[in-house]
Parts: sequence; C-alpha cells; structure tokens
Amino acid sequence: MRRKISLKEARQIALDTLHKAEKERLDVAEQEAKQSLDYNDSRENIMSIKRMDIAEFREKGFLQEANRLFFHPLGLALEIVIEDDGTERLGGIWDYRDDPEGVFFDQSAIDSEKAYFVDELRQSKIENRIKAGEPTEDTPADILVNSNGIQKLR
Repeated sequence: MRRKISLKEARQIALDTLHKAEKERLDVAEQEAKQSLDYNDSRENIMSIKRMDIAEFREKGFLQEANRLFFHPLGLALEIVIEDDGTERLGGIWDYRDDPEGVFFDQSAIDSEKAYFVDELRQSKIENRIKAGEPTEDTPADILVNSNGIQKLR
C-alpha cells in the first residue's frame, strides 16, 4: 500500500534527486575537463600548431602528392578552390569510389619537381620519425613507426 506524503516531503525528495543528479553531472564534467586540460597541456608541451597557407600547400606540391599517392588510388580527390579574388580554400573531396581503378592525373599534369620536393621532405624526416618511436629507459615505445617513417597501427 502506498504511503501518502506531504507536498513538503515531495518537494524535498525532488530537490534531493535533482541535487544528486546535478552533482553527478558536475563530477563527470569536472573529470572530462581535467582530462582535456591534461591532454592539452601535454600536447602544448610537445608542439604548438602552425598552419600552412592553402596556396603554399598547393604550390609546393602537397596537394598533388596527397592526391596521387593516397586519395586517387581510393577513388577520391582533395580539392582546392581558387576564388575570383585569388584566395584559396579547401573545397571538398571528390568521390569516385565506385570507379574500379580510382582516379588518375593526366600524365602531363604531374609536376615532377613538386613530386621530388615532397619526397625529399618526407625522406628527410624518416630517420627522426623512426628514432621517435624507439623506446628509451624513461619512456616505452608508444609511437610505432615502420622503416618508411609511417606510423603503424597497434
């Protein structure tokens, strides 16, 4: 049989329930904020984010090589749009995943100087990337890198 409670008791039960739920929500939010700060602090100690201008990304050959070596074989293409005023921005991803052979550049469109520039930069970083993945007596190897300097999956 149900016990009848007064309006005052009902209000107190409701307030207690709300306070408990709010405290739990605040505890979770506080923990998430702490984890975020810990992560951000550790990332800031490693590096600050620098950004490359989109025009430089295209002009130096990074767009060409990202497309030629990664996106095109998957049937995708990263696009840069050049606006009427000359500014450049990322436009989107072309999607030809349903093409069995993927996407190809016309052979005359591949700029070999850009390809060599990007490859030389990649080659210059391989040794240091491999070393970064080697364990030391202070830290285990938490970044796994193959012989080409590519980060491996765990």
